[in-house]
Amino acid sequence: MPARWTRLVLRFRRPIIAAWLVVLAAGALASPRLTPLLSNSFDVPGTDSERASTLLARDFGERPDGTFTVVFRVRHSGNRATQDRLRRRVAIAARSIPGASLGVTHTGGGVVFIDVRTALDLQHAKRHTDALRHALEGTPHTYVTGQPAIQRDLDRVFAADLHRGEAIAIPLTLLVLLVVFGFSLAVVIPFLVAGCAIGGTLAAVYVLAHEVPMVSYVRNLVELIGL
Repeated sequence: MPARWTRLVLRFRRPIIAAWLVVLAAGALASPRLTPLLSNSFDVPGTDSERASTLLARDFGERPDGTFTVVFRVRHSGNRATQDRLRRRVAIAARSIPGASLGVTHTGGGVVFIDVRTALDLQHAKRHTDALRHALEGTPHTYVTGQPAIQRDLDRVFAADLHRGEAIAIPLTLLVLLVVFGFSLAVVIPFLVAGCAIGGTLAAVYVLAHEVPMVSYVRNLVELIGL
């Protein structure tokens, strides 16, 4: 069976190589577009909290996982005029998010919290984090938190970890292969196999992520296992 399979591959080597090149290209295109589709959701299907989230989204156009919280540190957090001024500032900034509206204002201990509610799920809400932060620039300084903002910041952490891991794993792998194979073109073969495996998997994950929730560190897992 292995001999028959080898002869088949050799006979159709050009179409097979072309197919793998397509897989590599698909992986290269999918990888940078994958991050916006990923999110870490802690919802558990069938629980009361999940049913409550569904009701909020369906009947009130509000999703807890799509709500931002804007935080101000001020001296007189209980001052009504200060609260109104900050709410107007947040209301203007919230226009950067489609369908956003202001939620409840909380105060205490020199801090003012203002919710920016959206009907977006976590995947789509996190994409507006940078725009909201940019729109809120000014004095007093603003902090933007909530699930979407935290998820957006986590994306950067996972991306940095991925690059750091690649910078360590690839040179070490190359060193091991040079020890095993010497200075030979055979060293390239494992890298090609890993590249095709990683590229094909990332392309498949990109397709699935449009329909199935995928955690933010799935790229890290794919490349770790592939290498």
